[in-house]
Parts: sequence; structure tokens; C-alpha cells
Amino acid sequence: MKLRADMFPYPVLNDDMDDYINSSFETEISTKKKTVSSIELRVKFNLNNSGLAQLISENKAKFTVHVEGVASSFRKFYSVNNSDDISIELTANEISERLEVNTMIVANEDINNYTNNNFNEDYYGNGFVVKKINRGDILAFDSMANISFSFENKEKPNARSMIRVASTSENWMSVDYQGSVIVINLPAPILVFGT
Repeated sequence: MKLRADMFPYPVLNDDMDDYINSSFETEISTKKKTVSSIELRVKFNLNNSGLAQLISENKAKFTVHVEGVASSFRKFYSVNNSDDISIELTANEISERLEVNTMIVANEDINNYTNNNFNEDYYGNGFVVKKINRGDILAFDSMANISFSFENKEKPNARSMIRVASTSENWMSVDYQGSVIVINLPAPILVFGT
């Protein structure tokens, strides 16, 4: 899910917005192939805002990564404690070919009367206070990353399909699943037409 800068009712640190001045939140994302069926996703967080950094050091906020498989139902949220980087191992059983990765700073607890010295005074005036930030609310986010990769079947390179298609003289399709291989029998005219 791509986060949009205009969907928050309070100041959020993001490059597409100027809710904050003299501040930045960026992430460096890289992948490394671990095995033929797994990758390692590495995320390094770079924060330039003393108020948010203090919330993180007090465990009131934390760096997080939301990973979503585009062609799968995989969605997982990872959080980082006492570090500015994380390594996540993902397998071919979980994901396939494309990922969407969102990196954020989220509130780790409810925060009352939140203020930050770098709020943009042109928008919020002097001494602006957010009455309540709820646990899980996003305080900062970087642009979503789209990552593409591929897995290979080198663990069993001679593996054969368990499905075979064959021609039959009958006028109807039949499926034989009694043996170690599933055989789909197609009428000869259909099989010739489809090739």
C-alpha cells in the first residue's frame, strides 16, 4: 500500500511534505540473495530530527518496515528496537517476484501533547501541540520501494512437472489422477489447435 502525504491530520515527516523544517527521514533498502529460494532484505534508517530521535530512544516510537508481496497474500510488519537497521529473510514460499516496502516511524505508545521543535511554523504557528498521537500512528515515512527479484529451482533442477497433457481419440476431456502424475487427456483436435 502506497502511503500518501496528505492522509494525516497531524504533522508527519516525509520528503513530499514540509510539515517539518530542517529534518529528514530516509531509508536505504537493499536485497541480497541468501539461497536459491530466499533473499535477505536489508533496511538502514537515516533520521535527522532530534525530537523523533528522542521518542525512539525513550521507546515511545520505533522504526518499522511493512513488506507486502504484490503477487501473493504476504503482508508482514517488522519493527526495530535499539537499532537503526534491520535484516529480514524472506523465502520463495512467502513471496514471489515483487515486493512493496514501506518504511516508517510509528508511535510505540499513546503520546499526549506531542510537539516538535521542527514543526513548520508557517503551517502550524509557534508552539503547535498535537493533543494525542495514538499507538501505531505514523510519525514519519519514506517513499515506498518497489523491489523485483526472481527465485530459481536449482535445489531440484531435474524436477519434472507432476502434470502431463496427452491426446485422446475420445471427444471429451478426461483427467487421470490415479498415478504419480496427473494426466489431462484432451481430444486430438483441441490439442492440435492449442499448439
